[in-house]
Amino acid sequence: MKRKGMAQIKASHISGYAQPGLVGKYIPDATGQFNGGLYVVECESTAGLSEQHTLDQWTAFFRYAEANYGRFIAVVGKANEADAQKLLKQVTGTSNRAELWTF
Repeated sequence: MKRKGMAQIKASHISGYAQPGLVGKYIPDATGQFNGGLYVVECESTAGLSEQHTLDQWTAFFRYAEANYGRFIAVVGKANEADAQKLLKQVTGTSNRAELWTF
């Protein structure tokens, strides 16, 4: 997120960063500001991609980011890219306010 030029980064479970606030009933893995918008980032495991909890989280995070002129970013392992892309499309439709990062 820093390399992308984001500011006011908050991150759960990473020393030296404040925890992001609640978005609905959930705390995202990270948030940051970029070009006046709020970016909400959530990392997901292989198992998590098939859980209702993940669908609910992604939906809440996407809607919140969209309402705050930002983007929702889902982060998954490269092996899970196709499954994550399907879930992301289910959540966001054709919106350009979401993207998938892989590692």
